[in-house]
Amino acid sequence: MKRILLFIKMQEFMKNKALFAIIIFITTFQTGKSQNVFPSFGDSAKWNVLQCVYGIGYSCNTTIYQYDYDTLFCGNVYSKISSKSTGAFGYIRSDSSRAYIRASNSCFDKEYLMYDFSINFGDTIYLANNIWNSNQTDTTKFVLDSLQTGIFNGIERRIFYVKYVRDPDLWPNWFGAQMKWIEGIGSTSNPFFPIECMQDYCELSWQLLCFDSLGIQLYQDSVFKTCDTTFTDVVINEFVNENQLVIYPIPFTKSLTVSVENTIISEIDILDIKGKQIYKIEGNGKNSIKLDAVDNLHKGMYFFLVHTDKGILTKKIIKIE
Repeated sequence: MKRILLFIKMQEFMKNKALFAIIIFITTFQTGKSQNVFPSFGDSAKWNVLQCVYGIGYSCNTTIYQYDYDTLFCGNVYSKISSKSTGAFGYIRSDSSRAYIRASNSCFDKEYLMYDFSINFGDTIYLANNIWNSNQTDTTKFVLDSLQTGIFNGIERRIFYVKYVRDPDLWPNWFGAQMKWIEGIGSTSNPFFPIECMQDYCELSWQLLCFDSLGIQLYQDSVFKTCDTTFTDVVINEFVNENQLVIYPIPFTKSLTVSVENTIISEIDILDIKGKQIYKIEGNGKNSIKLDAVDNLHKGMYFFLVHTDKGILTKKIIKIE
């Protein structure tokens, strides 16, 4: 009888021990997972990003980035990210304060820093850039300009404003003056900026519309207020090849000069990123005009539609403070 009781007690002890081990494992797993500052494959994360393409006019469509799977190489676990619409992909891993990216699953390729949430005001970092293009520089210099906090879907998150440090010896330049990072979500322009074309010459712009994790929406852009949108500007007559539009400086802070060749300026329309007209400026009957009123514009991206007697030219312009 004593042996039977002892056997039963041993079984109960082993069950409790196993249950305790499971609790410890789950707690450790959840704690380790929560320490990551950027989502991974296990978070079922999805980013909806607005991509606008410019040329003669512009068209915008929603691009979706999602993880495909986890894979082990070079001694680390990476989550493969991809976008079916742009064809871009990369391999992401993160730790307690940083997120890294690779262009491929080959250990011969570099691992780049994509986010660093351990930096303090004034710190300088070099981030992955253009890793899809082996013919150009693969890192860009940024400095932490300010640090704030915000509430997103009831969750308080840190917000990092990292400012692009322009290097006159490097071309091409970054298309914007700064990025806004939300911890646990990523950049509000394009969270996967290293694998897309972000330079001035690309004639592209990006805006994060929504972010979901485990089927729950954790972020939505306050301007567009939608996760899926498509829009195109009015049809614009193609400008003849021998005529050129020059606007400088880019980016600008206060005033701008707009010039065209072999024609005269009749009118200039300034539109915001959604195509809303902000200013309408009458031409001066000449091929060049200086704009001082643009000093009142908020920082961001704008479209200039320059009307001439031979057609309309468009150009994307960045305003910085």
